[in-house]
Amino acid sequence: NLIRPPGGLETLTVITMVDSSGVTELDPYTQGGWVVVVNDGVVAWKSKKRTTVTRSSAKGELLAMVDAVDYMEHVKGFLNQAWKSVRVCLFSDAKDVIAEVKKDHPNPIEKASIGIIQRLKDKACAVNVHSLREHETQRKVEVDYVETRKNLADCLTKPMTVEALRYLMRR
Repeated sequence: NLIRPPGGLETLTVITMVDSSGVTELDPYTQGGWVVVVNDGVVAWKSKKRTTVTRSSAKGELLAMVDAVDYMEHVKGFLNQAWKSVRVCLFSDAKDVIAEVKKDHPNPIEKASIGIIQRLKDKACAVNVHSLREHETQRKVEVDYVETRKNLADCLTKPMTVEALRYLMRR
């Protein structure tokens, strides 16, 4: 189904869910992860412990989103050889990061606003926000919210109860 589209289908929708563990005093290194789902099946995933201190949970989530988008850029090139159109949907449970990515900045001065850097406390983080915003604006990726309990990437970034894992497995 991935290599050759079923008759009549021209667009492949790829669902990518991302998550990051929170930052604590005991562990300032976030665990980021993503899961790629195609036709109701998991086809790729990644979980990585950051090797540098992450100043906030939002930054951890943002880094996981950028990592997932980078991966999907490579995969999309392959999928475009078989499908006329590949639609990539990126889901996260971090409303604040999604809002920042979706924020409309009509001019270049606002696009490079100091406010983002001040809020996120990191210039490199601001560059990642701009990169994701550009992907969203150019419709290369659709960024949207998913409830935490429905986020498949949760199991890659933090401990879960047996009930929560069973719920995700039934989905």
